[in-house]
Amino acid sequence: MAFQREDPTPFLPQGMYWQAVENRTSTVRAVAVRPRRRNEELAIVTIDPFPGTLVSFNNIREVVHEFLADHMRVDIVDIQPCHLGQAFVRFSFIHDCDNLIRNSPHAFDDVNISFVKDNRGRNWRSVQFNRECWLMLMGFPVDYWEQEYLDSAVSTFGKIISWEKDLSKLSRLIVKARVLDLESVPQFIVLSDAEDFQGESWTIQCEIISDELLGGQPPDEDPHPGGNPDPHAPFDFFGHGQHGPGPVDGAAEGQGDNNNAAEGQGDNNN
Repeated sequence: MAFQREDPTPFLPQGMYWQAVENRTSTVRAVAVRPRRRNEELAIVTIDPFPGTLVSFNNIREVVHEFLADHMRVDIVDIQPCHLGQAFVRFSFIHDCDNLIRNSPHAFDDVNISFVKDNRGRNWRSVQFNRECWLMLMGFPVDYWEQEYLDSAVSTFGKIISWEKDLSKLSRLIVKARVLDLESVPQFIVLSDAEDFQGESWTIQCEIISDELLGGQPPDEDPHPGGNPDPHAPFDFFGHGQHGPGPVDGAAEGQGDNNNAAEGQGDNNN
């Protein structure tokens, strides 16, 4: 289950305290642009079995360091606490990280030690964006007609694919978005500006004006023709995407003669 709460206390900055606030929103979605991978040498470590009692991270660090540095003979840069496993490990070399991930789990004394990519912890899931739709946003402030603000406006339910900046139609903004489903598209979007203590907000009407179901696949590849293709075989298409081999040679030549005659007639008239 991804919706499992971790006690945040061990991860709090010094001098700060966890606050239990009643009636908080349980879940929101944030649809983000996928970043370029910059942490290919970072992995999450899980130790199994692991005690059900509180364990000092120094003990975890010692076990992980002994396994990696002394047993596996790989260079590591850093070991940090991780609430998605027992530790984050940053390796000196990407190939060491990949090798340990690919061959997990690793037996070490009386436990198994497993590695996964840093973005594939126990909170990692797949999601299907089933629709692409055109939206008409009415009342979107013109000063905010920029990609970053549009991304923020729809980030709770979709991802902007494209949009049209038509300054001759200031009452509405047309955007194309990829969404989970049409029901997740709200009727109104409240765009808030929180730059100052006294912020501002604008309520934007959101209408679906076109949609397309995603997931359709092209046909399977055709079998490859065997042997050597005959260069003199009839064509399958001719002209402007017309099916068939086309006019017979004589008809084509006759048409060419008629065209030449017409050109000659034009020359005589001149």
